[in-house]
Amino acid sequence: MQLSNTSQTKIPGIDVSIYQGKIDWQRVKQAGIKFAFVKATEGATFQDKLFKENIRAAQSAGISCGAYHFFRPKTPIGPQVDNFINSIRSAGVTVLPALDLEVPADWRNIPRGDRINLVIEWLERVKSVLGIPPIIYLSSSFPGDVLTDAHELAAYPLWLAHYTKHPAPVVPAPWQTYTFWQHSDRGAVEGIVGNVDLNWFNGPAVDLEKVMHPHQP
Repeated sequence: MQLSNTSQTKIPGIDVSIYQGKIDWQRVKQAGIKFAFVKATEGATFQDKLFKENIRAAQSAGISCGAYHFFRPKTPIGPQVDNFINSIRSAGVTVLPALDLEVPADWRNIPRGDRINLVIEWLERVKSVLGIPPIIYLSSSFPGDVLTDAHELAAYPLWLAHYTKHPAPVVPAPWQTYTFWQHSDRGAVEGIVGNVDLNWFNGPAVDLEKVMHPHQP
């Protein structure tokens, strides 16, 4: 999808998991948060116990939502995809899927040539089931350190984690720009006790709706 030229536009969002505990999503909405990514699953068996509650309450508050899966590269892909899809379906929601890639140590002893194939397999399987291309979450250093700047990933939107005092993050190859930028892991938002990850969407509200709700006309 072609996004608008919006270098001056930043729309605020958050990402959460069970670690944030009980969230008052109405207060989060009133605080100005426009979108949220909620942890659904991890590996082949873990399901976030607050996923259904969080995703339903956030959507009811009028917050656009995505759901993310924490990838475990040494776990078979099929069960990981099933775990994520089953969690989404059991919640009865339509959301933007996201694949969370991190923890370089988990990728040790996996040949570099096999790593990108594992990632692509998860992405393609989820896309074939949900009909929505997932987005990819990773740090600025992760593609080069772990995935060897795999050009295949450029077809998927980037959710970039980079904590910096500079006005823009370092966008890693093979991407030219980012769609979402996680710029802090120590944010404070009304309705949430303790720290929460803060994100910007790189574009205006009309583009945010297109990204978060790709099936809507």
